[in-house]
Formats: sequence, structure tokens, C-alpha cells
Amino acid sequence: MKLATLNDGTRDGRLVVVSKDITRCCAAGRIAPTLQYALDHWETVAPALEALYTDVEHWAVPCQRFHEREALSPLPRAYQWVSAVPAPDQGEPVLQQQASGSLLPPRAAVGLADAAGNAVAVAGIACLTDDVPQGAKANEAEGQIRLLLLVCSIDLPGTAGHQSHLASSCSPVAVTPDELGEAWTGTQVRLPVHAQRNGEPLGTASTPGSLAELVAAAARSARLGAGSIVGAAPSSGGDAPASGLQSGDCVRVEMRDAAHHSIFGAIEHTVTAA
Repeated sequence: MKLATLNDGTRDGRLVVVSKDITRCCAAGRIAPTLQYALDHWETVAPALEALYTDVEHWAVPCQRFHEREALSPLPRAYQWVSAVPAPDQGEPVLQQQASGSLLPPRAAVGLADAAGNAVAVAGIACLTDDVPQGAKANEAEGQIRLLLLVCSIDLPGTAGHQSHLASSCSPVAVTPDELGEAWTGTQVRLPVHAQRNGEPLGTASTPGSLAELVAAAARSARLGAGSIVGAAPSSGGDAPASGLQSGDCVRVEMRDAAHHSIFGAIEHTVTAA
């Protein structure tokens, strides 16, 4: 199924179930008012959300037009976002905590101020987890992956710690892994993340080898609460959608299935002078 959060003036927005082609949606408030609520009560609410998704697909319930520009990040504020950078020696991935207390809407403008000309946008695939106990192994973590989504960060490369991070967002839609069909191996997404800058293709960003292994690595020293985002942080080199961002630049990030249909909707940020 596909889920999104619409802006209703509150911090966490309102949860909707979105049609497979990302054109229509139906309010899910009678089942779960927010995505965080759904993740907190997944075993109870997921079957009802799946049934509503089926009804949406069969035009059996009233729907409204889904506009990606009206969507917030599926979790407008997440308990944490852990990103992993592969180690140069092929050892354990290096984990980084990304700011997640206020994620940008996927179509928001990004003001860069003094960072203009130095900032880089990087994108990749991530998962939303249920509770993951400390010390969980990869095979245990696999069963706690609830949803997949795209992530995009705008950073200052070459700096350390929190100062390197300027803005973060997620795709308009989060999906259950089964929506990817054969492109989901059970732990890995076998589709590229496509990026454009000002309408010009910039190649693709690679996806992580195993999201389950990343979740297990993130849970090695502490448990992960339901609503945690875990994914790979692409490097600021060949996998970066855009570097040297300037005012007026537009960065677009998307993933398409074998039939070239958008899976998550698109992240699209226009750079402005803050």
C-alpha cells in the first residue's frame, strides 16, 4: 500500500491512503490519524489500512485528488534518522545521526543563504521501522521494516557534525515493500534513484546493499523506536544529485518502476537565497 501525510496545519499532518498511480487519496483518520500513530500500532491498524487501499484501488470509497505539492514528508518529524556511509575498508558502515525533528515537505523551497555555491544535494532510499530491540540481528531487523521512502539531504561537504547538515526531506509517498514487486529482495531495493538538476539528468544514485543490515547496525548500541528512519547516505561524489547549488537551481529526485511509473512521487526542491 501507499501512504502519505497531507498538510492540515498541525505538526504531524493527517494520514491518507494513496492510489497505486499516486493520483487519488482517501483519508485514513478513522483508522490512524497520523503515520506515527500507524507505526505505533502497526499490527492492529495495518490490516485496516490495507483494506482501505484495496477499496481505493477499486474506486469503492470516496477519494480526492492527490497533489504531491500538498504533501508533507510522510513523517513530518521522526524520532531519529540514522544514515550509513559504507566504510572504505569494507568493514562496518559508519553511522551518522541526521536531523529529523522537522523534515521539509518534498516540494518546499530551500533557502541556502551563505551556503549557496557550496551545498550539495544527496539522495537515496530509506526505510521506516517498527520497534527494533537493541542488538537485533539482520534477519530480525528485516521483519521490522514497515515502509520504504526516498530521502534527500542538502549538506555542506567537508565539514563535520551537525554543521554540515542544512535540510532534509522525504518523498511525498511511503510504500510497503511489496509495492516494489521483484525489485524488493526482502532486504534490498534493486532500482536506482534518478536525479535531475534544472531538468537535466544527473545519472543515478546507488541504493544500499541491505537495509536490514543497516537497521541492525543502527540498533547495535540502542533500540530503535517505531518511526525511525534508517537508510544509506550517498557520498558527495558520483552519487550526488547536485553540487555547487545556486539560487534558482531545481533538484528533482524520483524512483520509477519497470513500467516507468513513479513509485514514491518526486522530491523537488528549488534553491532560494535565504
